[in-house]
Amino acid sequence: MILRDPDGRDYEVVVDEDKKTITIRATYYTDVNSSETLQKGLDAWNKQSGIYSYQVGKRKNAEKYTICFDLSIAKDSDGNFLSAPLDIGESRGSKFNMFSISESVPVYARGVTEDGHICKVRPDAPIRTTIHEIGHTIGLGDFGGDNVMVSGGTSSRITSSNVVEILKHAGFVCFGTWSGGSPIKEKPTHSIIDYNFNGSGCVGKFK
Repeated sequence: MILRDPDGRDYEVVVDEDKKTITIRATYYTDVNSSETLQKGLDAWNKQSGIYSYQVGKRKNAEKYTICFDLSIAKDSDGNFLSAPLDIGESRGSKFNMFSISESVPVYARGVTEDGHICKVRPDAPIRTTIHEIGHTIGLGDFGGDNVMVSGGTSSRITSSNVVEILKHAGFVCFGTWSGGSPIKEKPTHSIIDYNFNGSGCVGKFK
C-alpha cells in the first residue's frame, strides 16, 4: 500500500504487509555542488530507521510495523545526478523535491523550503538547517521544544515527536501521543487515507 501526501509531489509512505514496515520514501534532485550537504541531511533522517514502531491491534492480535526512512538523491544508472523535471507532470514517480545551496535565501533565514518541496540553504548554514528543511518536505511544520524542527533553533535532534507527526500527517492515528508540531497549513493532518488498515482502520500506537 502506498500513501501519498495531499498534492502527490513530495513523498510517499509505503506500508509493506509482508515485511511489517512503514517506510517514508522520497527522492531529491540536486547538483554536484550541493550533493554532499544534502546527503548528510538525508543520512540523519535515514538513521532513524528501525528506532520506532507502529502497533495495530491488542494483545494476541497485535501487529507491530517498524518505521523506516528511505530518502535518496535522484541519480541515473551511471550515478549521474538527474535534473529536476520542468513540470510536475514530468516528475519521476510521485516524488518531486529539489535541494540547492544558494545565496537566494531571505536575509533573516539560514534556509527556506518553498511550496513544501523546494529547499534552499545558505552556503554557511550548519547541517542542522539542511535536516530541518528536509523535514518540511516530509510533512513537518515548525515545532516547539528541543528538536531539529524548531525554527531558528540549534538542536539537530530528530525526536519521536517529529516522527509521530510524519505518521499523523500521512493519516495514521496515533493514540497516546502528543507531537508538539504544527503540520504545514496546506497539508492538513488526516487528509489522505481512505483505507481500512488491517481491518481496524488506520489506528494504532506509536512507540
